[in-house]
Amino acid sequence: YSVFFFLMIRRPPRSTLFPYTTLFRSMGVKIENTNCQIYLDSTIKSWANNFIRDITTPDDTLIALSPTTNWQPKNWPLNNFAQVIKIINLGKKKIKFFLTGTHPHKNLISLLSLRDKNNIVDLGGKTTILQLSALYEKMDLVISGDSGPLHLAASLNTPYIGIYGPTNPYLTAPRAQSKGKIIYHNNFCPTPCYSTECGKDFRCMKVITPIEVIPAVFDLLPENR
Repeated sequence: YSVFFFLMIRRPPRSTLFPYTTLFRSMGVKIENTNCQIYLDSTIKSWANNFIRDITTPDDTLIALSPTTNWQPKNWPLNNFAQVIKIINLGKKKIKFFLTGTHPHKNLISLLSLRDKNNIVDLGGKTTILQLSALYEKMDLVISGDSGPLHLAASLNTPYIGIYGPTNPYLTAPRAQSKGKIIYHNNFCPTPCYSTECGKDFRCMKVITPIEVIPAVFDLLPENR
């Protein structure tokens, strides 16, 4: 019995997708595919094409960074994003970075954009959800914490990197069948954790370094860029 109990408590939790699919199946709905996808119409795609064309060249590699979430403990330190930008610029030419986020976080996002005004486009608080979706579809990569934009990118078949700490990727990682990588090392605290008073100084996010994220970046970027 003790072995059985150990296996039960060590089993990863089910995705938050599970209760919804269970509900629909109980109503008689047949679910053959749980791949989450978003499809955009030609009007918003055209807007994104024009926007990108006006500020980039065809040879540019396009990377979107979503440095803020709806909950501060899930935010990877801003300086880590700055270091990622710096290291990527050392390894690849013709990079264009797009900073995205909601209006309440626009001032914080602007601080990051000041690091490199020539190669960084500050879109903090400047796009609608539809516009953000269309822009994400044009990206070669999206880097984000556990947030809506991360799931948006995955649902648009855009490669992504998700940085997780106080929330559990077994529960809330993207379920779209797109190419991506989740970076998560929180094996020292029970998750998900929703406390803003952290006795370990948010170690779960700080333990992830830019040097660890960089290999994932180059694994996911197109090789012909």
